[in-house]
Amino acid sequence: MDQSLPKAFSFALHRFFGAFERLEPIVEWTVLIGPEYFLERYIVSSRAQVFLTMMLACYPFGLIMHLLPYGRIRHAYSFVVGSFLLQSCWGIHWIHTPVTCLISYAMLRLCPRDKVQQVVPTFVMFYLGMAHFQHQYTVTNVLGLDIYFTASHMILTQKIYMLAYNLHDGYLISTKKKEKMDCDTGRKQENDPTKSKADQEAEEALKAAQSCAQYALSECPSLLEFLGYTFCFSNVLVGPSYEYSYYRSACDGSNLYITKVNKNDGTTTRVLRGKQIPSNILPTLGPLFKAFLMISFASIFDRACNYRRLLTPWFHNLTAKQKHFYNWLTNFINRFKVYFTWCFAEGSNNIWYAGFNGYDEDGNSQGFTISRGADILQLETCESIKVGTKAWNTKTSQWLLKYVYIRNKNRLGIVYAVSAIWHGFFPGYYMLAVIIWLMSQCERLGRRKISPYFSPKKWSFYGVSYIVVLHSLGSYATTAFFLRSAENVMDNWRSHNYWGHIVLVLYYVIVSQFPDPPQHVVASCQAEKKALAQQGAKLELPQTSPHKSMSGRLGTATIDTMMMRTPPKDPARVRFTDETKYHDS
Repeated sequence: MDQSLPKAFSFALHRFFGAFERLEPIVEWTVLIGPEYFLERYIVSSRAQVFLTMMLACYPFGLIMHLLPYGRIRHAYSFVVGSFLLQSCWGIHWIHTPVTCLISYAMLRLCPRDKVQQVVPTFVMFYLGMAHFQHQYTVTNVLGLDIYFTASHMILTQKIYMLAYNLHDGYLISTKKKEKMDCDTGRKQENDPTKSKADQEAEEALKAAQSCAQYALSECPSLLEFLGYTFCFSNVLVGPSYEYSYYRSACDGSNLYITKVNKNDGTTTRVLRGKQIPSNILPTLGPLFKAFLMISFASIFDRACNYRRLLTPWFHNLTAKQKHFYNWLTNFINRFKVYFTWCFAEGSNNIWYAGFNGYDEDGNSQGFTISRGADILQLETCESIKVGTKAWNTKTSQWLLKYVYIRNKNRLGIVYAVSAIWHGFFPGYYMLAVIIWLMSQCERLGRRKISPYFSPKKWSFYGVSYIVVLHSLGSYATTAFFLRSAENVMDNWRSHNYWGHIVLVLYYVIVSQFPDPPQHVVASCQAEKKALAQQGAKLELPQTSPHKSMSGRLGTATIDTMMMRTPPKDPARVRFTDETKYHDS
């Protein structure tokens, strides 16, 4: 990367990053046990093994957390153990986490609530962007996924980003509710054309805040609670980054119990929310077992199917069909490595009920999905790009949807920009984004002009054919994410004669000339889709807010009262019912 930059810019970067390197002796005293401690004693032989060992250690740490009493001790324990894990994995680079946290916490405390959602996310994204740039400026391995402190910092960025909006949402809901525009108070109605632009933007911001009201906070958490959340040991290394309200409910027990106060003597008693406390054994051991299966499967085929072989003369000498199959197989095998980390982290959260969804209105358990990082089966059989992106890294998809997309007037450009900075600056990421955008345009065009003539059933002949084509193009495109450098990506696409790009461009040019289907064909297709949707809804349990009382500290007269009732239907509003699904109200 250094060689491709102008000399003046490269010199400035050398000076900038050199200044940070001179601070290393000052930072070393903060590290009690770094990765060198394990390497020098031959406990493990590489930093990757140190990282995996610390991930495994989250299970006994989670068991201890489960046995601790509810309250402040859990926050303190979460912070201390999280610090130990960061130091053990990243050494002196762990210091980036406390520095980011302390500066962010000062901003959360001092910034006005109507500005905190702008100031804090901007700071954490800038800090993460600089960390990515420093990593990519010094990295020597540009293939695959390497282990660096930016992996943890990406999770930290999401947490603080969400927390800033939680505070902003609490402020908006508690203050703007008094100023609600209706005809009874003589204010302008929602569809009044004379309403000012500022009023319209305020209404849009309020609707976005109300869609995430169950996570809203009226006051900033204490420093101990904040550090416990940001350093939370069970997700500090690889995620998932769930909402602060979920973390707090697992620490104070409100996801399992209701605290009642006796008005006579002031004593408190805990009453179980549901019929019984669900067992955490299967939700803990199940993901752990799946994780070991996936890493075993990936390890068996890793030597034969890795991204380095895509750049060798051996690969270039294969036939076109062989290249395509090997490219698909390599992507498939390497996805299991990512699934492994998500499943591994899921179990360590479930062991102390941080991943518990709560109870429904009848007191039945809603399962453990808060800490689920991906819907693997849905992803591997997805029938559209939209379904696939939601199933892959579900927590990041939800973060981008709830705190970027609907907060910026549904502008996809801003979502892509934030996502790009969050992932890093390797050219392969942006090359992938471009081809995914092109695939999305073709998919929308095909669903409008071709799909109405065929059955909307997923496993019909048309549906299966579409899935095969989608996954073939997806395999061609997503290789760019792991090859990362522009030279590697272009070398791979050139070896395929750019067939993916050619097919997409020709498809769009040709299908765009097709006439739209007749109205009766479209109506028949929509009716069949609606019938299939209703049939599927009957097989699913009703979705409700996982922890209805966890709306922040807004008092019983405001948000807590509002969240205990079914919200009024508003077609312009998106209501999030849990961490993995959402629907139009």
